[in-house]
Amino acid sequence: MQLSEEGKQCVDRALTERSWTLHKLAEESGFSISTVKKFSSCKNIRDINFVSLCKLLAVDWHNVLAESNASDKQNTSSDLASSQKSQDLIRRVQNHCQQKVRQQHTRMRLLNGEEIDVEQLYVDVWLLAKPENKYFNSSQSLLDSFDIENDRLALGKRLKRNPGLEIANAKNKLVILGKPGSGKTTFLKRLAVDWCNQKFQPGLVVVLIELRRIRDEAWDLLVAIDKELGLANWKQAEDCLNKISKLKDQRLDLEKHREIDDLQQEVDGLMKHVKHLLKKSKLIIFMDGLDEVPTNQLRQNVQEQLRKISLDFPDNRFILTCRTQIIKVIPDGFTSVEVADFTIQQVDKFVQNWFRTSGLSQNKVEEEFNRFKNAIYSKPSLRELTGTPILLNLMCLVFLDEGKMPSNRSEIYEKGIRLLLNRWNSQKQISDWEIGTETYRELSLEDKEQLLVEIAARKFFTFNDENSILFEQKRLSSQIARHLQLNNHREGLSVLKSIEAQHGLLVERADELWSFSHLTFQEHFAVQWLLTLPSQELANKVSSPQWQEVIVQLVKSQQHADRLLWCLKNAVDQSIASDSRLQDFLQWLFQKTASITTKCKVSSIRAFYYSLAYDLSCDSSVMRANVRARARKHNLNLILDQGFDVAYALDSDYSLAYSFDDTLEKSIESNLNLNFDRSLARILSRARALGDASNISRDTDRAMARNLDYCLNYVLSRAKVYSYVPDSILNIQRLRTMLPNSGDWLSFSRWWKINGVNWTNDFRKVMIEYHNIGHNWDFSLEKRRRLDGYCSANNFLVKLIRIEGGVSQQTRISIEESLFLPFVEDENLFG
Repeated sequence: MQLSEEGKQCVDRALTERSWTLHKLAEESGFSISTVKKFSSCKNIRDINFVSLCKLLAVDWHNVLAESNASDKQNTSSDLASSQKSQDLIRRVQNHCQQKVRQQHTRMRLLNGEEIDVEQLYVDVWLLAKPENKYFNSSQSLLDSFDIENDRLALGKRLKRNPGLEIANAKNKLVILGKPGSGKTTFLKRLAVDWCNQKFQPGLVVVLIELRRIRDEAWDLLVAIDKELGLANWKQAEDCLNKISKLKDQRLDLEKHREIDDLQQEVDGLMKHVKHLLKKSKLIIFMDGLDEVPTNQLRQNVQEQLRKISLDFPDNRFILTCRTQIIKVIPDGFTSVEVADFTIQQVDKFVQNWFRTSGLSQNKVEEEFNRFKNAIYSKPSLRELTGTPILLNLMCLVFLDEGKMPSNRSEIYEKGIRLLLNRWNSQKQISDWEIGTETYRELSLEDKEQLLVEIAARKFFTFNDENSILFEQKRLSSQIARHLQLNNHREGLSVLKSIEAQHGLLVERADELWSFSHLTFQEHFAVQWLLTLPSQELANKVSSPQWQEVIVQLVKSQQHADRLLWCLKNAVDQSIASDSRLQDFLQWLFQKTASITTKCKVSSIRAFYYSLAYDLSCDSSVMRANVRARARKHNLNLILDQGFDVAYALDSDYSLAYSFDDTLEKSIESNLNLNFDRSLARILSRARALGDASNISRDTDRAMARNLDYCLNYVLSRAKVYSYVPDSILNIQRLRTMLPNSGDWLSFSRWWKINGVNWTNDFRKVMIEYHNIGHNWDFSLEKRRRLDGYCSANNFLVKLIRIEGGVSQQTRISIEESLFLPFVEDENLFG
């Protein structure tokens, strides 16, 4: 349909009466500006759109229709009945969703127990360039992409800071990223309230889905949308999907396949209203908290469903929120933006509103606000924390109570949570739960903390439960009852209700489904639990891959986790502190490293000699197995035939040493002591790998003998150039002349079978006497197992201190410099 010339004049008058521009008409109608411009310039647009625009302007569409469309009036009239039904459906779901937003999302609860309108909170976002590549082929390339200052990993370059509402209006597919507590949920709630108030896409329908409520694989995005729209079919559809899920778990035959198809068709039929709205491009789908979906598999399922619906119905609007570090791939067609830290003006506004909700007079608000600002600006490290809402919230709570500001993030959490637990509001006691209320009220502060620590840790560290965030009410209340020695889970539930009412650290997210009000709080309590473990138990956990995964997550969340890292470091050191043999080994390592003059990091040199000595102290059979495995891996004979140096192929694993200092290899090549010690270690390892030649493998051992020749010649040539340790060189030269030519394999193997063990022992004595390496530590299997665990744990500590933002720079340097120290030296270093 299109306007007649007279119709255009009528429309222009209607616009003038309302003081509307074409952009305002587009905003009010929910149509694109191009559709509105075509309508205004007498060009054809879709019939339903034409009628809707006329109705919005209170213009009778029959009277403004161009003559060329007159023949279509009759057909159009027949279409209007279905169009009217469509409009009625849209109005009905709009009213339902607006009512739901106003009831559930217009206010945010502050940590002082009071509430604030989300309209008083402002969220800006950074528009991000699309990352060139979200995949990385090494840990170093991943770290190279890390923006240390802003705690950002592998995201596109920040292009421009924009008001959130502006970006949400301009982009119809968004992924909102941000750190924990940065305001992602606030952003969505603010948009939803703006929609209710006709400030954001008023012609559309906002659907806000909280993803943390997902409980199983049967979850379906269409059904979730149907439920939020208040349509009547979601329960039936959910039942059908549950039946489908159960059938798929069984052994499928033709009859079950047909039953699944029938159930799926029923679901499709039940979803007709949702699909109608999607086809009409009438929905704005907010999906909050992808990171709070309990398992990776469920997260992938959610992302796949979002991808499919956004492709099938591309003209709708979609906004997904997620923690910065969780999402691996930005969906095609989506624009990624990042929640920006509060500006100074936004911090000021938040703090003033916070103090007002605490019942202070206006004069007192101004007085406390000025004191707060002075405290913040006197400490740059604290000023940086004010940009994150959850931390600013805690800072206000602690400051108003103590009159001063804590010095770091961990102290803010610790004091803030203690204040929450100490406060008791009698007006918030819950009827019908008097027993639990009184039980919880009588607990000491330490008992309350310990209860929350146990709740957080039991869920966070239960590895057979993939969901580490959501608690089923009956299990949680039973856990509380056991911990407090109550009579039954109902009394435990009454305590749970009191915790929610008094300070909101635990909240009911859905019917009988609970979680901590913020994941950051659960992570804080989980860390406190780790800190209470005995050293040996904690050291054992540090060596376990399962525990390492969750510890990495906790270190990333704490920002900075210095106290946890030092606790882990102490536990690792304590794990072998009482073993005199292993401490002797570490004491030798300390002395040997101290004797080396180099510009390399001391931690790198210590790790280098650790790896070197560890291999040389292996049982001969283990040594032979290790070196021969490396030989087979690198196809040693082929390499030799091609004339390449294979020393590196057979070397010990120095990867840990290289991880401290990527210039280590150049330093070894240029430093005579390091180079010579590695070369001597190579000779001894080849000799020990040959053994007594009783089970000579012609291919591998011939190559080994030739490489032994190469390494001896290399050592002697280097020593001759630098006149290095004359007595040592004379002895090595003597041992070298004793060896037959390795090219005559038959003669060499016969000689080695008789003399090889003695020759190897003599060479080891020269190494020990003149170079203080090559000691036979003769570790038992049990000591080797403990040393392996110790090394693995130190390797993990290196990984943790490399998490940018995870620890302070001072802690990172101190821990790195103290790795592989004997316990007595560690105590001397740190008291």
